[in-house]
Amino acid sequence: MGLLSALETRATSQVLGPPRDPVIAEWFGMGSRSSSGMSVTGDTAMKVTAVFRCVSLRAQTLASLPLTVERHIVATFAWGGAAPMPAHGDLPNGYYFRPEGDELFLMGPLHEEPNVDPDDYPESLADAEGADLAERVIRRVPALERAETRGGWASLYDVSPDWQPVIGEIAEGVFVDAGTSGHGFKLAPALGRHVADLVVGSGTDPGLEQFHPRRFEEERELDAGFGEARILG
Repeated sequence: MGLLSALETRATSQVLGPPRDPVIAEWFGMGSRSSSGMSVTGDTAMKVTAVFRCVSLRAQTLASLPLTVERHIVATFAWGGAAPMPAHGDLPNGYYFRPEGDELFLMGPLHEEPNVDPDDYPESLADAEGADLAERVIRRVPALERAETRGGWASLYDVSPDWQPVIGEIAEGVFVDAGTSGHGFKLAPALGRHVADLVVGSGTDPGLEQFHPRRFEEERELDAGFGEARILG
């Protein structure tokens, strides 16, 4: 029996008192002190075990969701000698564009990206990635050839199979709002109100049901974006 199995099985039968199981005693360092100075007793060891089990169950539940992680880039430019342009999305050239304050504008690609390890991915914008976006926007607006690069960054999108949010109760007392696929920040105020209603069970909007993750098993995926331009949606 592995350590995790031992903790799960024996924690349920030893709620209080010094653990008689040497595996648990060794794991929690009975008689010693934690890094914060707290004495490790049978009571505290069992409480930590219970919390560990709870977190483990929740993690397994969340891990069952059909979500992937993609790396997406943002490039920043100064207007230089070019006249400012309004925000727009260019489907043929595959980018979105918006001003950032009075002196800068931001750009990013519209298409899907390969999956990455969320704990190990390049967070900086590569020179070639910035140059590629610059070439795209210059094809649309030749005057922006005078713009000046100001670097950029890369971050993560949690993506659902249809690029629409995954919202609902996925286990008893476990609610999820994820997979917003790059739209989470701007949708957060509205989704937060809907999820709050869902948690308290009061006045839930019937339209929220279509976002439940069971839609993927039932082949009821939602439309998103414009063709391959999944970022717009």
